[in-house]
Amino acid sequence: MTTTAETPAAPPRPRRGYWIPGLIALTFLVVVSVLFVLVGLQSHVGRTLQGPVVAGDLALDLESGGTTPNVHCPAQEPRRPGLSFDCTADRPGRAPVTIRVTETTATGGFRYRLLPAG
Repeated sequence: MTTTAETPAAPPRPRRGYWIPGLIALTFLVVVSVLFVLVGLQSHVGRTLQGPVVAGDLALDLESGGTTPNVHCPAQEPRRPGLSFDCTADRPGRAPVTIRVTETTATGGFRYRLLPAG
């Protein structure tokens, strides 16, 4: 007769160390996401209207009688639909006029209107 001694089963090995790296990775991703939102890296890199370009377009539109006005706009404006800014046009023999420029698209499209003097 042979008897076999039953050996007790080893207790299950506890899982350790898996949640700490996961928590670190999750924290890192949250911090990076918040930085992108706060700093605006996803939408403002190279996304500005250049004042001289806008001024040139306005000067050509306002040209009358062979005389082109000198138009002055801010150096740069962010490209955001609905954003408005003012430019000034100096026309020979006339009073300076203020031009309200409103962006219509995020790609640089805009419309403008002359503001009444006053």
